[in-house]
Amino acid sequence: MLESLISYIIQKAGELNLRYEVHHFPSGAAIIDIWMEHAFCVIQLYKEEIGMSLLEDGEDVSLDTRPDRSFENEKTFKDEFERVLSACKQS
Repeated sequence: MLESLISYIIQKAGELNLRYEVHHFPSGAAIIDIWMEHAFCVIQLYKEEIGMSLLEDGEDVSLDTRPDRSFENEKTFKDEFERVLSACKQS
């Protein structure tokens, strides 16, 4: 699941020409950073866990190891990720 989900995220970010970085960790976890026009998105993947944090421009919030949102399944995550990306397309 992890590699296919990473590929999906990279593909979607690439379609919008968004800058992204993928970080792999010895634990098997991965973090994907995506720079959008007015926000910074951090996606955390570990085993069956999916988390996402979105920092809007002007927000004075420090990054945390706990995501803002956690998703119980891949479909729910993809629906929210698509919503975030569609907002990015409209700006």
